[in-house]
Amino acid sequence: MKFVPEWETFTSVPVWVRLYSLPLHYWQTESLVAIGNKLGHFVKASKATRRGKYTSFARICVEMDLSGALLDEVILEFFDEEWV
Repeated sequence: MKFVPEWETFTSVPVWVRLYSLPLHYWQTESLVAIGNKLGHFVKASKATRRGKYTSFARICVEMDLSGALLDEVILEFFDEEWV
């Protein structure tokens, strides 16, 4: 069978998301999974993120549903601080 993109309907796609200025206490796997699941379905964190190679952003892959509107922001609360 031959793949023809025009004949296919995609309901979700994997997207790499950069989380800029993410506080260090959100860099644990559990936190990244929770953030990813707020955006869609968490797939994985990049190798550079898992190793802490870059500190200006964390990068995660999220499978996002194309049938609805995409989120403009995610708000995280950690004790008395908020990150958008």
